[in-house]
Amino acid sequence: MNTLIIFDLDHTIIHSNYNNNILYIYVRPNFTELINYLKENNYDIAFWSLGEVKYVNLIYDFLKKIILLILIHYLFYLKYLN
Repeated sequence: MNTLIIFDLDHTIIHSNYNNNILYIYVRPNFTELINYLKENNYDIAFWSLGEVKYVNLIYDFLKKIILLILIHYLFYLKYLN
């Protein structure tokens, strides 16, 4: 059984703010390295937030794209550079 790591989204993984009806999302430094480390070491990852469902889904979709890029990079590394 893998260890589950639960992250609070707001002010831990990301910082966001609205300006002129545009949502700006800032991912904390070293987030990609942390996720990469956790995936390489078989941790399960979950996110938690008190935000509204619409907001959380938007942030989650954004983070999924980042995590997918990390996974693609890692698989490329395993196949071609390792």
